[in-house]
Amino acid sequence: KIQWINPAAEHMTGWDYRSALQQDFNQVVVIRSSLNDQRIDVIAAALRNEPVFTLPFERYLHARDGHATSITEHVTPLLNNDGQNNGAIVILRDHTAQLQMEEALYYQSLHDSLTGLPNRRSFQLHLSRALEYQRHHHDYSFAIILLDIDEFKMVNDGLGYHIGDTMLTEIAQRLRRALYLPGD
Repeated sequence: KIQWINPAAEHMTGWDYRSALQQDFNQVVVIRSSLNDQRIDVIAAALRNEPVFTLPFERYLHARDGHATSITEHVTPLLNNDGQNNGAIVILRDHTAQLQMEEALYYQSLHDSLTGLPNRRSFQLHLSRALEYQRHHHDYSFAIILLDIDEFKMVNDGLGYHIGDTMLTEIAQRLRRALYLPGD
């Protein structure tokens, strides 16, 4: 049974303090695995006197209104003087902002910041995947197209980088419209 929750837990679970008190923990704190959407009972491990742990895969806390939040959690058993388990302390952390930042950094590492098109690193990654796939699927083929803009340095030097950037951005938009780029 829940003995106390802080305002952050109220916000994350959708349960206010008074409604959550004395409720079954697993009714208020619904955690599901990203692997198989199964419920995770973090209290059960604590009640078995297992040490502090953090699960090695992504989990979601499902609030009362159905909203899911990516979380990390820490569970610590509460032991009395005789070593008997009296419950647990559960710390939940909203992991959403960190995941969004990681996704943005990953995207930036694979795309040109001006045009948004896949960069050289992305090309190398896709090429190595395509070659590996072709190694196992002999009927698979792919093409590589090289696009070069003749005398582009003259545009930058003669008209300025802002004109060159505008030109590159326009070319990128036209390529996007003309080509199907599935997730880059």
